[in-house]
Amino acid sequence: VKNCYNGGNITGTTQFTAGLVGYSSDGTIKNSYNYGVVNGSGRESGGICGGNAGTITDTYNIGNVTSSEAGGGISGQLYKNGKINNSYNSGIISLNCGGIIGTIGNQPGEELFNNFYLNTTSKYGIYMSYNSDYESKSDNETTPLTINEMPSILSVVNNDNTFTEDTLNINNGNPILKWELQYK
Repeated sequence: VKNCYNGGNITGTTQFTAGLVGYSSDGTIKNSYNYGVVNGSGRESGGICGGNAGTITDTYNIGNVTSSEAGGGISGQLYKNGKINNSYNSGIISLNCGGIIGTIGNQPGEELFNNFYLNTTSKYGIYMSYNSDYESKSDNETTPLTINEMPSILSVVNNDNTFTEDTLNINNGNPILKWELQYK
């Protein structure tokens, strides 16, 4: 999944409710974003992906996410070999969920790197972890930022030069994906 977005509200009653992809196994979600509300009454709801065993990179979520368990601004759960890199969340996340990830399993190959979330949207970047490399209720490889700091992450998340400054105020001044400008 590349250069995609969702703006519609999503409601799910079972596992894997998400703005873009319910479950990713060895897939890649890249250069994409969600601004729709994700309301999952089951487990593993996420702004971008519900359950991720693939790679999520260069993404952002600004939609609010609700989940009964294992909800996250980017992904509800990270599974074996799952990776989330160069992504950010500014959508409000329900209680007992993480700004970036809801739960990390206890499997090899899981990776978080260079991820950010708005500090008013969640208490933690990671809510629950069964992996000793990442603590529960922590900010391991996730960074909380204030609303004034969020636009400054452009130089940090700009892997492969995919993000750009929001000069048109499409996303409240926060970084946007370059391809978004061709439609504005």
